[in-house]
Amino acid sequence: WLQGGSNLATSRAPTAPALAMEPAPEAGQASKDHAPTTPGQPAVPSSTPSSCGLEDLQEPLPATQTSNPSKMTQTSLVLNMLLSIIGTTVLGISAQMQVGGWILSPLLLCTGCLIVVEMSWLVSMTMDKLHADGKDIVDYPSYADACFGPIGRFCSGVTSSLAPLGMICNGMIMCSDNLQFVWKISSSMEAGRQIWAWLLTSTTVIYAFWDMFFGNFAHLLGKLDSVSWLVNAACIILAWVGIGMAAPELGNIPEACRTAPDGKGYWSLAPDFGQNATFFDAMRRAAGIGSYGFYCFAVVVTVPKMKAQMAEPGKVVRGSSVAFATCTVLFLSIMISGYTVFGNLGSDSIIKAMTTNRPAGWWALNKPWETGVGTGCGYVFALAITVNLLLTDGIYVPTTVSHLEGLVPRLFERSVVAKFFLRLAVCLVRTLVATSISQFLVMTNLTSSLFCVFNNILMPIVAFHTVKPRPVSAARKAMHALIFAFGLFVVVCGSWDAIAQMGNSANKEDPGIHLRDGISAECKAEYCAATGHPSACARVAAADDLGAVAAAAAIVPWPHLHAIHQ
Repeated sequence: WLQGGSNLATSRAPTAPALAMEPAPEAGQASKDHAPTTPGQPAVPSSTPSSCGLEDLQEPLPATQTSNPSKMTQTSLVLNMLLSIIGTTVLGISAQMQVGGWILSPLLLCTGCLIVVEMSWLVSMTMDKLHADGKDIVDYPSYADACFGPIGRFCSGVTSSLAPLGMICNGMIMCSDNLQFVWKISSSMEAGRQIWAWLLTSTTVIYAFWDMFFGNFAHLLGKLDSVSWLVNAACIILAWVGIGMAAPELGNIPEACRTAPDGKGYWSLAPDFGQNATFFDAMRRAAGIGSYGFYCFAVVVTVPKMKAQMAEPGKVVRGSSVAFATCTVLFLSIMISGYTVFGNLGSDSIIKAMTTNRPAGWWALNKPWETGVGTGCGYVFALAITVNLLLTDGIYVPTTVSHLEGLVPRLFERSVVAKFFLRLAVCLVRTLVATSISQFLVMTNLTSSLFCVFNNILMPIVAFHTVKPRPVSAARKAMHALIFAFGLFVVVCGSWDAIAQMGNSANKEDPGIHLRDGISAECKAEYCAATGHPSACARVAAADDLGAVAAAAAIVPWPHLHAIHQ
């Protein structure tokens, strides 16, 4: 099952199909022991928004088997795809519009959908040609090996080894954020988030070291799919509910205070990259939106296995297209409705905005929608996501370790010390990343740009035009060239944008500790009228900029605005 294709010798016993952890067959050779998948069973743990090269968590079905009645139907394929795509992705989908506005962000999301539909067709056509040439394709590693030989398998192995590492780091960021939202272990949001990250390290240690001492336990999570159905449905429903509950608060924001930092309005029709943004800043921010769009649909790597498992392999493109289109409609509904309510002042996560009892004048403070206390709906949403992520860590942490071992299999087969220190390194890296990066969107975009785009966009195009399964028109070739160039653009500029966002100190600020940057004198007057505190009004009148406000904190501490409101 290793993406790297190494025949790693382990003592792990075979487990349930969805959580199998035994080596995959060599390219061109189907395993005789691989059992078919139960219809309706996700090919990827559905709590994760995309596979990014982790499609081989499930036992492949031999490509030579064609009449097994338990093979997947087109309906089952659509359901599998929906479960693989929908998940934590919905948390940050509306935040993409804060940069792209009403036009660019939805356009890039729809473009990403159309691109992955075309990529699915390319992979399917390439597989048909390889099968005609006598090569059995049962998963993505065998697909890469059949197209490019050992080099293709190695490249796929490297990206598929680092992708899960980024994904589990991202998962810890979301878990620590959610737990601090529900149980504030510290009055400082950032400090509390970091404490939770260190506490969650214990689960990483258990998942990473369990197999060294107790053997494989993944079969204990065999019922996870029944939970995942509920969680994925909850992601959509609770996102709609949270946006609907926040909508009435929009009417309470004075017109004078409907401005975002850098002088932006509450909503932006066209992309707005900032007043002082250069051409290169604009390019990297646009690439960041594109990388998130690709992350939403990064399941092209599952097509080889899905096609091998289908009763009618020719319907894989049609079924996946239906799933992609359905997810796009759902994502657009959350993206547009969320931006309508939260605008350019919204949070990176919908959960953080699911609050109530906001203080007087909250709309004039930093991170305004995150002020107040969480709602019951927000707590349920946060806990559902967290529990599901912690459960699927039991799949993805061992997957990360085994993929990394697969890069140098002989070393880890011989040395127990090497296995120990690799697991220790994974635990430390995950925690250090989670405590250093405060926004999960940053880690999402970095993982997508560096790894998901390679496996889901770049490799299928190169493979199709290398194998040449069928002739295509000059216009389609030109389209493939444009998609490939766009993919390279996202890899370079999207990674650049994610790295640049890591140093944004504003992301680590607690909500409601000072007046927002760039608000007008009229908004300050509205804040004074809303709070009604004489000392606050005096200092608002004297505060021509944030520096004056900070100076006034010596008399009336702005970090304690809640006391002023009371």
